[in-house]
Parts: sequence; C-alpha cells; structure tokens
Amino acid sequence: MRVLFDHIVFQRQKIGGVSKALSEMIAHLPPDVEPVLAMKESDNVYVQELFPEQVSLPRLTLDNFFKGREFRGRTRLYETLSALSLIPSMEAANRKYCRSLMARGDYDVFQPTHYNSHFLGYNNKPFVLVVHDIVPELFPSYYAEDFPDIVQRKKLIPLADSIVAISENTKKDILERWDIPEEKVSVIHWGAPDVKDVEFRRLLPFDYILFVGGRTAYKRFDFFVSQARRFLEAHDDIHVVCTGAGFNDSERRMLSSFGLEQRFHAMTVSTEDLFSLYHQALCFVFPSEYEGFGLPTLEAMACGCPVLLAGKSCFPEIGGDAAFYFDEDGSGDSNLAEQLEFITGLSAGERLAVRDKCTRRAGEFSWTETARRYACVYRSLL
Repeated sequence: MRVLFDHIVFQRQKIGGVSKALSEMIAHLPPDVEPVLAMKESDNVYVQELFPEQVSLPRLTLDNFFKGREFRGRTRLYETLSALSLIPSMEAANRKYCRSLMARGDYDVFQPTHYNSHFLGYNNKPFVLVVHDIVPELFPSYYAEDFPDIVQRKKLIPLADSIVAISENTKKDILERWDIPEEKVSVIHWGAPDVKDVEFRRLLPFDYILFVGGRTAYKRFDFFVSQARRFLEAHDDIHVVCTGAGFNDSERRMLSSFGLEQRFHAMTVSTEDLFSLYHQALCFVFPSEYEGFGLPTLEAMACGCPVLLAGKSCFPEIGGDAAFYFDEDGSGDSNLAEQLEFITGLSAGERLAVRDKCTRRAGEFSWTETARRYACVYRSLL
C-alpha cells in the first residue's frame, strides 16, 4: 500500500520535534507500506536524509525573497504571491506537486503532516490526522481564538477517517472536547532515539542541570527559576544549561534579579552534542505545565540522564517509575528544589542504578513498534 504524506511541516521546519518524529516513523515503516512524500523542495534536514534524490534545496523562500531585504509588508507580499503561484517559491512548488499527486490518485491513504486543510477538495482517499496536543485550546489565555492550529483542528478532527493521539493523555483531551467515537482515536507513542553509536563527550567544565526546548508560557521557565532558586543558592558550583534560543531581555532581567545571570547558559547544539549534554547532566528538568508527549523525556532517559518532571499531563505516562516527579500545592509552590537536592545527592552507585532504569524505560519506546502500529492504522482504512 502507498501512503501519501504532505509537505507542510517539512517546509515549516528546518529542524524540529514534529518533523523529526515523523521522519523517524516513516523511515521505520514495514516493507509493505510505501511512503510517498508530496514535496519537491525543502531545507528540512531529516527530509534531505530520507529522500535525497527527490527533494532539492529550495530556490526561493521568505529568507531570500527580495534578496533578504526587509521592508514593511514583506512577509504578507511573499505569502500572497506564493499562494497565487506568481513566484517560484518553495511553498508554491510543493503545493503544485502535492495536488498533482492527489489528482493522479496513485496512493491508498493520505496523512497531512500538520494541521492544515489545504488538501480538502483535492484528496479523495481516507486520511489519518495526528494530534500531538491541544495546548492552544487548553490554555486560551496564551492564544487568540483564531490561532491557526485551533481553527484547523476544529475543521479536521471531525472529518478525519482515523486520528492518532501520541499519548493517552492527548486522547483523553480530544475525546473531552470533540464528540467523536472513541474507537476512531488510536494512541501511538513516539519512539526513543537510538544512541548506541553516540560517543558521549564532556562539553562543559562544570556540573549542570539541563533545560531543553521552549521557555515561554506553559513551558514555565520562570516557574522553574523561582523554584530552583533555593537549591542553586545552596550549591554555587552547579549551573543551568538551556538549549535553544538565547535569553531574551525579560529572562535576563529575571535571572539578574535573582543574582543567577552568571549561572544560566543558553546554547544551540547539534543533535549529537545534545545527547552528550543529556548524558553528562546532573539531571534534566521538564517543568512544563502540559505536553502532548514530551519527547525530550525519552531523549534524556535514552542517554542515561535522571529526569525530573511535573507530576501531571502525560509525564507519568512516559516517564513511568524511571522518572522523578515534583508536586505542586495550590499556592504555586512546589518541592522541585527538594527533588533537585535528592537527585544531585545520589551516591555513585545510586546514580548508576537510576541511569540503568532510565535506559531500560526508554528501550520500551521503539520506532519500529511505532511504525508498525501506524501501518496497522493505514491498513484498517483499506
């Protein structure tokens, strides 16, 4: 059977969790499932590895539109001209190719790679919608009512022939919000990374706690800093490393107000260096208020890194008894600092036991099994 995947997430992300996870799943599909990618141009690193002969680097993107010169209305002009196919943009080339494949109809199942209804009216085959989370719906104070993901999910979820939720927690959220049959929703977890050939290296000269990914809104970086402050003041030899974008002005002011600006470090790293950061960290902390799955949890555990998670959302489902959890009270306080004290105070033997437990837990999440279960969903629609 042939499964057609659209281009949307792979042209939106050069790197990123969703495109990385989908690429891993596609790469592990069983032999009877042939993936067809509706894409001609992309600078997504995972697509370049998966389909090197089919997908070329884009000729025209927003980055080099008008040779990169900034002016008011530039983005809107680019999007308008691209939507009308008046410029040879990456988006126009991919949209044209995707629609030509749909018109040809030489596939059995369609899977959009993001919340985008562009295919309605062109695709006449069953489609599978993957729902990673419904964060904007659950946290309306952070998002406008017309936020694109909200609008698109509202349209697509009732129409999908099958829905894949990436955790039981996400499935529960979907069924509470939409009146759809439970049997329409399958839970398929993402897999853990394969790090057996990774050479872990010591990248930093100090001991550190690791914070990975976004730091805004429900990710609760400010909550983490305020709660970890007591621990960090008692251990001036321990730092905090944050991967991703550099600190913004608001974050720098907050760290400075606590006297911690010299103890926090923002780094952009490769995937392999990220694995090394996990492996050498005293622990990885994920204080997010909500995640659909929380792939960094598995990444950390696969690298043998102790993980400290919020005791809510999908975290207990993914971390199981291999993770540590912090509790919160109604006043906004928590025992996060006490848990950091406990984890960093483990003896060498205890840390080794925790590492072993983490790697065994991560081993329960296999990309081969993930892909096998997706294949079962595809076959059920034939």
